[in-house]
Amino acid sequence: MEFIRNEKGIILHQRKYVREVLKKFRMLESNLAASLIEANLKLEKGGEEEKVHATLLKQIVGSLRYLCNNRQNIGFSIGLVRKYMM
Repeated sequence: MEFIRNEKGIILHQRKYVREVLKKFRMLESNLAASLIEANLKLEKGGEEEKVHATLLKQIVGSLRYLCNNRQNIGFSIGLVRKYMM
């Protein structure tokens, strides 16, 4: 976590941590999204989708959950993904 002081007060951000997470999971070149989750999206377990590496998925979600402690706007989206991991 980093703290920056400006004329409006003190700002807490995790720019360095976010960059490290994106680099670790090879997502630095990913596209930005205006919304974190699609409206009315229905997730389901199973299906015919390609299998993902379970350990890698848990590492990604764990990293994002840590980030959620200070970024509550992504908490719902990460919680929804985590729900379907089990």
